[in-house]
Amino acid sequence: MRFLPAREIERWVGVVRLLAVPFAIGQVAASPDYPPGYAAYAWTTATVFSVGAVALFFASRLDLGHRGQTLLGAAALGFDTVTVSSFVLIFHYQAGTPVGRLLLLLVVEAALRYGMAGALALAVAVTPVQASGCPRATPTTARMTSRA
Repeated sequence: MRFLPAREIERWVGVVRLLAVPFAIGQVAASPDYPPGYAAYAWTTATVFSVGAVALFFASRLDLGHRGQTLLGAAALGFDTVTVSSFVLIFHYQAGTPVGRLLLLLVVEAALRYGMAGALALAVAVTPVQASGCPRATPTTARMTSRA
């Protein structure tokens, strides 16, 4: 089995991240009825994600040595983890929204970069984010799920 070099992984992930920017902005713009303060958080996160995506895209095009490439990859994965986790936490108020599934993309990215150990470590790291994004049980949702 042949693995892609870190530079190629970073370039591909940089393109995917850049392509995700319009979707992130669209999600923020199209979401109705934010709870108080959430719209500002959503727009701030979308702005940070957009600027970071452009910066990481251009950084991935630099001719870096092994150490520089390793640091860039770790920084990019950290950036993705923070911004995606922020989106998941911001949009958890929307019941039935699959935004929490974005965390799976982080696990795939960690697997590309660091193999099975990276995927497992990141899966454990984002578990609290996934758990906090779960809908809260209320009497209404409890009745709905007990009928199913």
